[in-house]
Amino acid sequence: DCKFTKPEDILDENHRNVLVVGRPGIGKTSLSTKLLRLWASREAFNGDGNFNVVFLLKFRRFNNDNANLSLRDLVACSETVHSLDDALWDFMKQEPTKVLLIFDGLDEYSRKEDIKAQDNPTYKNCVEEKMPLSVLYNKLAEEKLLPGASILTTTRPTAVKCVRHLPFQRTVEIRGFTSDDVKEYVENFTRGNPEAGKKMWEHIKSNINLFSFCYIPMNCFLICHCLLQIILSESSQALPTKMTDIYEMTVKMFLFNHNREGFSPEELARLKSTHMYEPFDKFPEELQEIFNSLGKIAFKGIEEGRLLFESSEVSRLEDCGLLHKLPDLKPKALVLPPKSQFCFTHLTVQEFFAAKYLVDTKSRERIEEFVRSHINDGTWQVVLQFIAGLLKSSSSDIFIKLLPKSTKRKENPASSEPKTLSSWPATREDK
Repeated sequence: DCKFTKPEDILDENHRNVLVVGRPGIGKTSLSTKLLRLWASREAFNGDGNFNVVFLLKFRRFNNDNANLSLRDLVACSETVHSLDDALWDFMKQEPTKVLLIFDGLDEYSRKEDIKAQDNPTYKNCVEEKMPLSVLYNKLAEEKLLPGASILTTTRPTAVKCVRHLPFQRTVEIRGFTSDDVKEYVENFTRGNPEAGKKMWEHIKSNINLFSFCYIPMNCFLICHCLLQIILSESSQALPTKMTDIYEMTVKMFLFNHNREGFSPEELARLKSTHMYEPFDKFPEELQEIFNSLGKIAFKGIEEGRLLFESSEVSRLEDCGLLHKLPDLKPKALVLPPKSQFCFTHLTVQEFFAAKYLVDTKSRERIEEFVRSHINDGTWQVVLQFIAGLLKSSSSDIFIKLLPKSTKRKENPASSEPKTLSSWPATREDK
């Protein structure tokens, strides 16, 4: 029930090992980046007893390389470091209480299950020894390496089970927007156009489905962006009511506004005016090929636990507007050239395309089999939500079949026991 208003409320001398949990898109990476920026600008963690050194490490960076790492190797892979000089490394070993390591996106780590294996007696508690990242992270979190250093880890709820054994001194949740926050956000988003803002707010607050998604800031942004686009265009298109509809519109806007792959700006502007509200199967064949290729890459990536892709894998998609180019991967040998790396603009965009690929390419029976076998796997949770949104109504019972059967008990007038209500929703037989 605590409320944290500044970074020092989360991390302090008595809470050096902190777990931050949050739903997809709620701002875990934004928090990590913000903490680093506040420290760098001397707005946080700069008083007595605070940090002289802060590193931001993204778990997803380590998915493509299973090589063992020393602690120094790990820190050299952080987001803002190109090399780690001896003076800084010596300072870290001598003054670990002055060090903060931010590990972002545990759920995005392909070998997160290995963290549950806990300590591995094969590896010593030595900062120079090379070991798997899962072992290295465990040792840091348990203060067997760099004791006294502060560790902040972010994750989706689905991966919390992998770190339950670790001695976190505090677990916090990013809760997102309240109802009042959503209203204020809509007003700010449409500042200068109060009529559009009023229409947008009326639609959101009267649609419990959209309203319930708006507590996640990224969803709120996408919803506002899509609604405003339709309202200002004065299109006859109905305002969307499902999050899947919002993502369908979002990826189209990315494509039409940022695609530099084989289309002139004039062609894209024309396609935007004619196809923004058309289903994907009505798009020109060249654009459908882009979507199909992205879907195949997205699905394969999640299946293999990979969120980063080399240029050879995304050939002719680099400038489609839906991929983000990352800093080049440093080669292990100096004679080799650096490798280009790409990822989707956000993990939820990759999850949307993975769902679209399944729905577009698999039979009803294969989709049902996939849903049944992955329904309890947190890695596929958001993909399954998009599958449910993309399926036509005739196939929606794929999910209904997996609901527990409702139970009924006849009321006994002579008994003081209350009547047991059927579970909701009822099965078709009960209806």
